[in-house]
Amino acid sequence: MHRTIFLIGIAILALVVFILQTYALDLYLYLYLYLYWTFWWFDILMHGLGGALIGALALWFFVFEFRGRLDRLLLLSLGSVLVVGILWEIFEKVIGWQVDRSLADYVLDTAGDLTMDIIGAFAAYLLCSRIWSR
Repeated sequence: MHRTIFLIGIAILALVVFILQTYALDLYLYLYLYLYWTFWWFDILMHGLGGALIGALALWFFVFEFRGRLDRLLLLSLGSVLVVGILWEIFEKVIGWQVDRSLADYVLDTAGDLTMDIIGAFAAYLLCSRIWSR
């Protein structure tokens, strides 16, 4: 029962992230909203939601191997989010989303993005630990 509820929650979160990302980048919609450039806080929101999504997926994936060991699950979740977050930041740099920034601004933005990823993963962990402790 808990697995199903948790998986449905992950699917809903993934759908929300997909819809927001589609609108933000104007993928196939031609609405020209440019949400990342219109709202300064949109990147923060998306990194928090993305961190929660990746953290929840990692928790769901590893829960069967480390059943009852929530401390190890937290480390695996946070580690997974850091790996994906760092790869995402490299991707942003490679495709040129970070072109107009100085090195100091880039480092500050990357640190903020990774912090939001970790906060999202920790929120997913707290929610999951409450669900599984029942």
